[in-house]
Amino acid sequence: MWPVGEVTPSVAWTIRYEVVFYAVFALCFLIRPQFWWFLLLWAALPLARYVLTGPSGETDSLASFVMSPFNIEFGIGVLLALSIRKWKPNFTFSGQIFSLIVLSLAIRAFVVHFGLEIRTLTMVVSIAPLLLVTMLVAVGTTTTRESRLGLALGDASYSIFLFHQPCMPVTLLILAKTMPWLPSTVAALISSLVGIAVGYLAHIVVEKRIQRYFEPVKTQPKLQPNPAHP
Repeated sequence: MWPVGEVTPSVAWTIRYEVVFYAVFALCFLIRPQFWWFLLLWAALPLARYVLTGPSGETDSLASFVMSPFNIEFGIGVLLALSIRKWKPNFTFSGQIFSLIVLSLAIRAFVVHFGLEIRTLTMVVSIAPLLLVTMLVAVGTTTTRESRLGLALGDASYSIFLFHQPCMPVTLLILAKTMPWLPSTVAALISSLVGIAVGYLAHIVVEKRIQRYFEPVKTQPKLQPNPAHP
């Protein structure tokens, strides 16, 4: 959890920012009086740093962590959630899932095409409009169809995110040694499926148990004695 230095697996770096966001969110909304203005200040820190010191490619220091560009993403997400909570838009959209897939691929293609560096202010500001549209579709609409597979993968998405990166290279290495004749596209598909399967297994074996452990204990109401009859 220390904000400076490398982490293993490398995708776990996101947990650092999430823990800080949870702390800031709790400070702003879960205590009285609410310090909602602090969230705006926290989200504006990377922009203030840019104005005061200019562009910086530094990404592995305490200052870059506290004033991370990802503060902006969290700030946009909270403001969007508060707006939706107030106005409660709830539109049925049959193409919700397909649109989210297309938007996610578009964000990825945008970053790759323009060579944007991860964890930089330029990247966050550049993809902010696409992120905003994606979040609006995700939380402001409901799909007309839900599948058990989709719900299961959605519940396990974070475990899949954590485990797919170490699993895929290992799987590709094994396939290259055991089946060198296998087409690269097929090998990539197999490695993706292995990563998803391992992540889902980790969700069932580890994550769900942790979730159940922290769930509030449901107590049965005490039986009330029958009123005495005269």
